[in-house]
Amino acid sequence: MVNILASRMAGMRLAIIVGAILLPFLFVTSHLAKSLNEDISRTENERRGIQYVTEVMPILFAATRGETLASAAEQFAEVDKALPAALLLDEHHNELLALLQSKDVDTDVIVEKASRLVEVANLTSGIVLDSSADTYFFGQWATTSTQSLLNSFHGFQGLIADTGGPITTASSMLEEDRSAKKAWNSYAALSSLDASLKNLRGIMRDSQHYVSGDDANGILAVDAKISKPMSALNLAFNGDTAVPAVNAVLKNIKRDWLDAVETSWQFSVKQFSLRNDQQISDLRGRMNRTLSIVIGACLISLGTAYSMFRSSLRKLDDLNISKSSEERARVDAERTNERLSEINDDIVRLNRELADKMGKLKDAQDELVKRGRLEQLGQLTATVAHELRNPLGAVRTSAFLLERKIKDKGLGVEAQLMRINNGIARCDNIITQLLDFSRTKQIMASAANLDEWLEKVVEEEARKLPAAVAIDCHFGLENRNVQFDPSRLLRAIINLMTNASEALVGTGEDASRFANQDPRLTISTAALGNMVAITVSDNGPGIPNELLSKIREPLFTTKSFGTGLGIPAVEQIAVQHGGRLEINSKIDEGAKFTILIPFEQHQEEAA
Repeated sequence: MVNILASRMAGMRLAIIVGAILLPFLFVTSHLAKSLNEDISRTENERRGIQYVTEVMPILFAATRGETLASAAEQFAEVDKALPAALLLDEHHNELLALLQSKDVDTDVIVEKASRLVEVANLTSGIVLDSSADTYFFGQWATTSTQSLLNSFHGFQGLIADTGGPITTASSMLEEDRSAKKAWNSYAALSSLDASLKNLRGIMRDSQHYVSGDDANGILAVDAKISKPMSALNLAFNGDTAVPAVNAVLKNIKRDWLDAVETSWQFSVKQFSLRNDQQISDLRGRMNRTLSIVIGACLISLGTAYSMFRSSLRKLDDLNISKSSEERARVDAERTNERLSEINDDIVRLNRELADKMGKLKDAQDELVKRGRLEQLGQLTATVAHELRNPLGAVRTSAFLLERKIKDKGLGVEAQLMRINNGIARCDNIITQLLDFSRTKQIMASAANLDEWLEKVVEEEARKLPAAVAIDCHFGLENRNVQFDPSRLLRAIINLMTNASEALVGTGEDASRFANQDPRLTISTAALGNMVAITVSDNGPGIPNELLSKIREPLFTTKSFGTGLGIPAVEQIAVQHGGRLEINSKIDEGAKFTILIPFEQHQEEAA
């Protein structure tokens, strides 16, 4: 009876020990497995998205070529219903299918519906939010960029076919007759087509960096085939050109041009699919490795527990054999208790170490999540800025043409045009800040005299600041060369000077609102060991202590018109140079921003 009770107690203790070791480990690994499973589901959903897009795009190509949609309709009718259902596109899918099967529906309606399906599939499948840069660019190429180009080309063809008389340039855009309005619509359609082409070419150039040499050369060749015919269309609009002339240009380029677009689209689908399959394979491999580690750990723990249990039973047998010597049995029991105590102490120590490691693992996971969000934010801002800059350029051109038309005519709209130009400049500055923050590629550093370069930058930027701001320069590098990226560092210096000027005098138009009656900017350089210090300081109101820890965060700003990306972009540029940004400020004494970068960049950074 005593032996039975002793064996049960030993088994319970070993079960507690094994549970204390395995439960935390299983908890952590279950969370890792759940995260991997979610990543696999997301990646598989992207694959479903690109599969569905490949079913819709032939409709757009056929409509743009002017071919009959009967074949495309039959192929689309055979699409597995589970595919749009998985992407939450059942209703849109059925609407497009009904339009294709109807005989009285305008082709423009079908093109519009198919284009919308591609855009929505891009969103619902998660391609637009893919954190991998190469997969993201090929995904955009295979979906919205190609769809937008086909949609613009189809619309342009339709407007040209409906326009009567000559197509004129901007010289008659302001006339109120019907032909001038049609000409304006054609001109706008050409601008939209040109913008869509630039967007597709930008995506193609970005994708070129993620393929091998032969494929990269193939992208360049297709890019040339797609972009070259646009010059012929643009030439057709340089002067008064008849519609038949434009139609002749379209007839000459249409088939080969669309073939090149389709070739590029098929290449992007193939590249996206390869990368998507590789992602799924890698994630499943990680899942299998995680499960293998868990199973192995469990087996080892159970084996160790069983071995320890058998060892305890053997000790009990030895105790029965040695009953003849009670003193020896007592000593053995005491020794056993001491060993169990040591084991318990070891378990407590292991639990503490495990708890510390779990805390570190959680911190690392939080940091990875934060980086992933910042990376997605950078990619999203780059896409938004890229999409806004083209229409902004069209607005700037239109404003310039209007200003030339009404110059010296006394129409009294100069103030409105000035507000338009100021608004364009402000939007362009915001886009520049977005692009500065979203750039994550390696810097292109070269050795140059930093003092001379900085003196020219300050002299040029000083002309753009309010005249009330005085600028002092103190350069202390004694003509030493520094390796840096001029374009990146230029943006950092401009951001710091602009922020300091706005803190001192705002727009510089109302002296009563100046933060200091003697507003002054000081720019200096100094050598600190193997580092270069570039300091921009002011004698303004300073930064409150509660804001010093927040101004480095993206999107945080105290201005009514700011983006909150200026200081984060400056810090990012400093880090990309292998340095850092230091901020010091005292209330009513001003603020000082110091960019610290090494004199020489590492080989991989300067490459």
